[in-house]
Parts: sequence; C-alpha cells; structure tokens
Amino acid sequence: MIIICRRYRISLSAYLENELDETLSRLLEEHLIDCPECAAVLETFRKTIALCRELPLFPVPDELHSRIMQLLEREFQPEPPRLHLIIRKTTKKKSRGNKNK
Repeated sequence: MIIICRRYRISLSAYLENELDETLSRLLEEHLIDCPECAAVLETFRKTIALCRELPLFPVPDELHSRIMQLLEREFQPEPPRLHLIIRKTTKKKSRGNKNK
C-alpha cells in the first residue's frame, strides 16, 4: 500500500461519519476516483456498517455497561492535536569588508 493510500484510509471512517472538513472530503473523493483499492475499502466499510446495523440488539446488564463505559472513557481519551514545528537557528553572516572590527 502506498503511503498516500494509508493516509486516506485512516480518514475513511471519519468520511463515512461526515466528520471531515470540506477540503479533506474533496481530496479524499478525488483520490477515490483514481484509486480502485481505496474505493473498494470504502465500499467494504459501508457494507460492514450496514450489516452491523441489521444485527439484533441484546440487553446488557447495567453494571457491565457502566464498567465498559468507564474503561472507554479512561483508555480512549482523544489525543490533543499535535503541532509539528520546524525551528531554524538563524546565523548572522560576517561582512567581508569589516576585518578590523
């Protein structure tokens, strides 16, 4: 898988949930036109979601539900966005004409 595809595939779930901004959605849609592999993965996601929605719901004991929710809240906190900065040290160039200073 190409690195570009990997970056787009990470966004497929957010795309299906309408969580991407307009620019990212457009870029992903353009990529899907040119990449049949990513388009197939997206279609597989869609079908999987549709099948899961057809499954019957079973009641869960309140205690189990509470424990699961506590675990999720504790373990899966969203990470704050990372900002990558490139800091360059500036250097002053010495003037060739001022050798006596």
